[in-house]
Amino acid sequence: SGAMAVYGETPSNFETYGRLYNWYAVDDSRGVCPSGWHVPTDSEWITMEMALGMSEGDANSTGFRGSDQGIQMKTTYGWYNDGNGVNSCGFGGLPGGDKANGGGFYFIGLKGVWWSSSSAFGGAWYRALLGSESKVQRDNWPREIGLSVRCIKHSDQ
Repeated sequence: SGAMAVYGETPSNFETYGRLYNWYAVDDSRGVCPSGWHVPTDSEWITMEMALGMSEGDANSTGFRGSDQGIQMKTTYGWYNDGNGVNSCGFGGLPGGDKANGGGFYFIGLKGVWWSSSSAFGGAWYRALLGSESKVQRDNWPREIGLSVRCIKHSDQ
């Protein structure tokens, strides 16, 4: 069933990074986004990545893809070891880390990971940005993992 958590259950992490959700919360009919907004599909992520200059071939592959799209998406602050980006596209990606299905929290300051609303191979598609990487990772993970969510406005709004 759907679940959410705050990294380390620390109020300051909630203020900075928000909540981490498992994919069951993303897929719940009550929704994690406000009315008129939704969690982007894998295709919508691909559209954005291509608008940032990623080739279609790269956008449809898995692993770290593209060139500097991750730098374009990362905030100009908050990433450890000089891993900040330029946020030229306004995505404002922060390194909120993740919550493993065993309950541990990992990678705050080093990694930002966001669910898509699209399932894949028994899991679901996600996107990740790493402080040490200029590209964007696309892959799938088990639905029990706690990741960040980015809501986008419905296109008919």
